Amino acid sequence: MDYSFIVRSGLSLIIITIASLIHSPAWAEISETIPQNLQQQKQPRENLKRQWEETSRWKGNLKQQPQQLWQQFRQQQDEQRLRQQLQLEQFRQQDELRLRQQLQLRQLRQQNELRLRQQPLEQLRQQELRLQQQQQLEQLRQQQDMQRQHPR
Repeated sequence: MDYSFIVRSGLSLIIITIASLIHSPAWAEISETIPQNLQQQKQPRENLKRQWEETSRWKGNLKQQPQQLWQQFRQQQDEQRLRQQLQLEQFRQQDELRLRQQLQLRQLRQQNELRLRQQPLEQLRQQELRLQQQQQLEQLRQQQDMQRQHPR
């Protein structure tokens, strides 16, 4: 019986120690987060208060100067439309330039391909022409030689 009492008390001591070790960091975090939570709760209240004041001021201005506010709104809308139109025009010009460049590149490639295809043909033609000229020269020489050998 004494042995079981010692085991039970030892086990309870171990359990209490483990439990205190497990819960102590949690309690520490809770004590740190409580002041932070209070500050976080104060910030939305202050933001709401500031928004309410701005809205109240805006409503006051609306009562005082509706025509002026409407003109400001229209002017902002016009400026925004103008910016959008300018952006669209820039995009259109960029696309047009890109298409022109692509067309020029395509034309240059075609010209280059044609030149590469024609180059061997041109070389062959030149060789044929040289051969013909050489043959004609040879024939002329033979004729001259025959005339020298057989003068009339």
